[in-house]
Order: sequence, then C-alpha cells, then structure tokens
Amino acid sequence: VWRYTSADHIVTHGGETFAPVFISRGGFIRGNDLNRSALEVAVAINDSVAMPFRTGLLPQVMLLTLTRVHYGDLEGVNSWRGRVIGCKWTGAVATLIVDSAATVLRRAGLRRVYQISCPHAMFSAACGLNRASYQVNSTAQAVAGNVITVTGAGAFPVKYFVGGYLLSGVDQRLITNHSGNTITVIDGFSDLTTGGAVSLWPGCDRKLLTCKDRFNNVLNFGGLPFLPLKNPFSGDAIA
Repeated sequence: VWRYTSADHIVTHGGETFAPVFISRGGFIRGNDLNRSALEVAVAINDSVAMPFRTGLLPQVMLLTLTRVHYGDLEGVNSWRGRVIGCKWTGAVATLIVDSAATVLRRAGLRRVYQISCPHAMFSAACGLNRASYQVNSTAQAVAGNVITVTGAGAFPVKYFVGGYLLSGVDQRLITNHSGNTITVIDGFSDLTTGGAVSLWPGCDRKLLTCKDRFNNVLNFGGLPFLPLKNPFSGDAIA
C-alpha cells in the first residue's frame, strides 16, 4: 500500500499518514462514455509504485483511490477510484494509466463455452477444492533469478506444481516448471533470498484424468471430455 500526497508536508487523514512526494494527476471528465474516463497519474521514474511495471508483471491487481482534502479540514471527498492498467515512461517520469471502476460495469461478462477441458479456475467455488488442503509451506534453499530451489518439492511428482503458483510474502508467481526441488516461476522475486519462507500450490492441466487421479474431483469436472472432435457445422460434404 502506498499513501502519497501532493502537499509539501506530511498529511494525516482518516487515521492514515500520507507522505509528500512528486505526484500529479491529469484532468478527468465525468461523461457518458465511460471508456474515455481514464486518469493519468505521474510519479518519479524510480518511485516504488511504478517499479512492478518494469517487468510487465503485476503480482496483484493495483487499485487507486483519489481523495481531495482541504488543508486543515478533517473530511475528504473520494473523487476517483479505479484500477491501474498500465504505465508509460517519459524521461524522469512514470505515468500510471488508471481505468475508472465504472468501466467494469460496461464490459461483457465471462461466458461458459462447450470445451473438452475444464473451464473452472483452480480452487474456485465451481472447482470445489479447498485451497488450504493443498498448500505446501517450505523454504527457499537457493534463488537464481526465476529459478528457486524449494525444500521438499522433490517429494511430489515431476510437474506437480506446474500451473500453480508460489507465494513469497505478499507476492505470488505462476509456476512454469517443476522437477525435483527446482521450481521455475514466470518472473523472479525482488525480495526473496536463501532461507526465505515460501508457499506453493499445485496446478491443473484441466484434463479429466488429472482431475480424477490427482484431486479425486471428477464430480466437479466442468469439461466435456467426450465431445466429438468433428465439427458438424464445418461445411464438409456428407460421406
């Protein structure tokens, strides 16, 4: 959590302390077209709030709340809330692009389609598996970029954790490979060192056999494994 103020002194509001830093915002217009209601917030290029965008990978959704407070007043007005969707770099300035929270209401919802593999997200309500039951707590024996040696990971079958994720502190990364005690994640951790505590969760390839043999969860399998591969609407002549 970052709490910043554009004032030239420390500001205390709502029981929280806001630090004075270089920060400015562009203007925004409340109009009928929500897709144009984006906000740009400029910070220093080396500000820690902009650093996660250097790798192009955010460990979690980043949200922004803009509060206007008059000097000496106890009350403030939340004039903007939204989701940070990107960052652009110009000289010594990093500009965060913030999408209004209202735009979410205009987007089409997810639709379930007919498919052979399972469409459920791992550990979701539809999947039904208990996340805590599959959590593996351990330590990092060695860290080399995005390759982490995790104590005890070799006790699980090869690729058991592929598609799952590794948690270090509050940051998590997708696991792309697993063999023995070696875990490869999609991107490295900036603060994970040897001996650091980590937690791992297995992944799922969305196949029926994996659902049956690894998780004993066939009753919640959401795919159609026996769906014919031949598309009846492909326009082929009838033989």
